[in-house]
Amino acid sequence: MSIPVGLQIGLELTNFVAPLTKTAFRLGSLAVREAIERSGSDELTELKLAHILGRHRLDDVIATHFRDIVSRSSSTPLSHFMKELVLESGSGPTVTQALTCGNPALLSMVIQVSFLAWSHEHQSLSQALTQAIDDMLIESRAATSHGLNYVSLLGTVLACQQQTAGFSWAHHYAAIEDKILKELKARSTQERPAKRRKSRGGQSAKHVHQQSLSDRAMPYVILRGLIKSLDSVQRFPEDCILQLSCDRGISSVVLWCYHILGISVLVRLSDTLVHFGAGPYNVTIESCNSLEVSAVLLQRASENVPVFTLNRDDADPYIRCDQRKEARGFLRQILTSHGIEGDELIGYGKGLVSKCINHFDLNSSPPSDDTIKVASLSHLSQDTEVLDEYDTIQTASLNQSSQNSEDSNTLEQNVDYASTNYFLRPRILRAASFLLDIDTDDLCDDTIELVSISRKRNISWSAIVAVVYAFAKVGDLTGCELMPLSLDTFEDLSTETQSITDSEGLLRQAVPDTLQCFDLVCRLLLGSRFTKEYVSRAILISSHGWSVFLDIMEASDPTDAATGSLHIKPGVPARDGIRKARIIDGMTDFGIDATRELLFNSEPRISFWPGVWTAKVVGTHIGYHGQDAFTVVQSYDWAHSGQVCKKWRLGFREKQDMCVKLQILRKCPCETGQSEVERRRVIDRHLTWPVAAKMENDTTQTYVVKHPEDEWNASRIPERIFRCQDVWYFYVTGDGAARWLGLDNLDRLSLEVNDYPIIARGKGCCVSCAMKVVKGKALVLL
Repeated sequence: MSIPVGLQIGLELTNFVAPLTKTAFRLGSLAVREAIERSGSDELTELKLAHILGRHRLDDVIATHFRDIVSRSSSTPLSHFMKELVLESGSGPTVTQALTCGNPALLSMVIQVSFLAWSHEHQSLSQALTQAIDDMLIESRAATSHGLNYVSLLGTVLACQQQTAGFSWAHHYAAIEDKILKELKARSTQERPAKRRKSRGGQSAKHVHQQSLSDRAMPYVILRGLIKSLDSVQRFPEDCILQLSCDRGISSVVLWCYHILGISVLVRLSDTLVHFGAGPYNVTIESCNSLEVSAVLLQRASENVPVFTLNRDDADPYIRCDQRKEARGFLRQILTSHGIEGDELIGYGKGLVSKCINHFDLNSSPPSDDTIKVASLSHLSQDTEVLDEYDTIQTASLNQSSQNSEDSNTLEQNVDYASTNYFLRPRILRAASFLLDIDTDDLCDDTIELVSISRKRNISWSAIVAVVYAFAKVGDLTGCELMPLSLDTFEDLSTETQSITDSEGLLRQAVPDTLQCFDLVCRLLLGSRFTKEYVSRAILISSHGWSVFLDIMEASDPTDAATGSLHIKPGVPARDGIRKARIIDGMTDFGIDATRELLFNSEPRISFWPGVWTAKVVGTHIGYHGQDAFTVVQSYDWAHSGQVCKKWRLGFREKQDMCVKLQILRKCPCETGQSEVERRRVIDRHLTWPVAAKMENDTTQTYVVKHPEDEWNASRIPERIFRCQDVWYFYVTGDGAARWLGLDNLDRLSLEVNDYPIIARGKGCCVSCAMKVVKGKALVLL
């Protein structure tokens, strides 16, 4: 006697319960299990998900395409200081196991979790999946202890998303949504004018359709209904019909059922029908309001008698949408959503670039005129390659006059000046071109009229300008085109910046510095997970399989970080297979026994650590913080007058904080290949020792030595601290370790001496030019 179809379907809906109780006995080898756990996932959770989602048969096309893309993997070193840490991108243990073990259920699970994690916020998705399985176990009268653990599930969701980040679901979503919108538009143009009269009901239906398409997150009832029924729909296509009523997430349901599993889907939006597949249509979707959301599985053989019916409940967990757009064209998506397209988009792009440049010129806070004379920058479209080669943020002409004409002729020279607070103007054009996905030639095309951005008051231009500045800091834009950025976070950013904008909607504050740009890019990458505390100590933030990090990690000398560039690359930081989401500073204020010695009772009071010229980097120490972060700190030892070595520790984020305030004398026309002895000889030739200074009546143009106190001590140590008017000079040799400690001293000193900017001599500038070119109040690290 054959089993009734309805009973067969009922059995299929509950047949995952028994395998869940036996999953613990089916774990793989110890090595595989350890590798999966090191990557942040959990093998038992993966196997449970394979029993639940892996029952669904994949469409051959997407299975092949997905396998080809995610099978690629790479490992890239992060820094020569941190050789143990690498960026791992592509397939990790979870995906590799799914691709090679021969179990189709594992690959099916990975693909479906990758899709769900791409469009849904990870924590709410994990909570909903955990609840859905618990509810189904309760229905089957099984213990919920056989279900999913939320913490382990969240780790598995993150691991699947990170390891499949190379596969973008954006194109599938775009194809689905474009098709639905075209059908709606075609239907609208075919209706008779009488039927197109606007009414309250028509406006309400239109709003429902827009909501169901704009929000890609599926309601909990729909997610649970799909998990519960898709296996039966595939096994009994001639007898099963799944009817879904959705207030949101329609495109996600279509992608899951049609593109991933190959099930034909029919979408009904009022009187408009949109077909996906050739039929028969085993899944039908209808838009509705939030109170009517439901999932019903019907059995054709029993005159469409429901096998089950699920209706929304106030106690259902809410799944949040994580609406994202790839970095290239991110701002184009923003402007297009406000109806700006075609030549008008180019016109607004030109207006945006113009406003960015004007804002930059007015708010970049260049050094005061009594210190340097700033030269005008080259035209946007000219000399880009030359400026990028030097990678300087701004070039200034530093001209100092001398009392005699001979010195004046010598000093009329250009010195390249750079600061991490200044942006290279061609980078603004490049960033705008990237974010708008418009060729730079079109943005410079005089035949297209520039459109003032003030014409669109409903757009947060301040937030758009901030994003342009942030990506102007990125060194290689071509490598981050596919990085998914949060559209919802941009909307939050737009709201926050309204209070700090001028009458034209632009920022009323200075150009954001490197760390502010880093925080903004991290915010767009992290989405709802962003908090200021989360990134405050970080030099690297990773999410969605991408990492944003600071170039300070490769800086051997303070002036190596002159540009303050950001780096964006695919991958997750890893150490021996252990993956984390952040790299932060370790403890830098523990076990420090160095003390400062007051050198001179002056106004201001200047203090310094004598002996830092002997500093050496002892090591770069890598540790762990919480569940998601590596910690990194560098330790230094340095001697002082033959005493026991002093110890010091610096974190890379701490170094970046110092460099943000730093101004660099980058390059002078002189020969700069001087040895340490030659540099010291040049400095000593300009110095006046304290005994001689007392005998001179006018010391306003004299470099008076403060440390060491006499020439005899000076022959024993290379350190020099001297003063000329309001400029204090600190020479601790050209060793990078010594200069980092010297800069740390000046940074702490600048907190007490607010009016004194910190200037450092770069490797391309000789000490003579560095000494003569600065006027006004300053602390100069030679």
